[in-house]
Amino acid sequence: MKTFVQTRTQMVVGVAALSFLLVTGASAAPTHLVKQPPVTIRNVTPDVVLVDFGRVAFGNLELRPPQNARGRITVHFGEAFKNGRVDRHPPGTVRYAAVTVELDGTSPLVVEPPPDKRNTETQSDRHPPAILTPPEW
Repeated sequence: MKTFVQTRTQMVVGVAALSFLLVTGASAAPTHLVKQPPVTIRNVTPDVVLVDFGRVAFGNLELRPPQNARGRITVHFGEAFKNGRVDRHPPGTVRYAAVTVELDGTSPLVVEPPPDKRNTETQSDRHPPAILTPPEW
């Protein structure tokens, strides 16, 4: 299995775009979906592409691989860098997730980081309550 995309605060490869929720303010803040182009794209190794979306809040990736692309890829979502790569063991409340998906030669493919409990807990002694979004998001 090859690592295909690493993400800092969410990233994508090729002609893909990132749909993310822009969240502002405190509770009951307005939200909306935005297609966000990357700030930078660079090859880290022949098998790893690092796509940086800068200070994006959070999101899902829409990948548009070539029609004949098949196989398993891993997408690393992260909010921090370490040694020029996504930090896979970030400190504190900094988020990281890895998702493995199967390319089947069709396009596009939406890749989503798994839910983080800190984003859904409304009662916690460890952090402020999460601001919940509608289930369809």
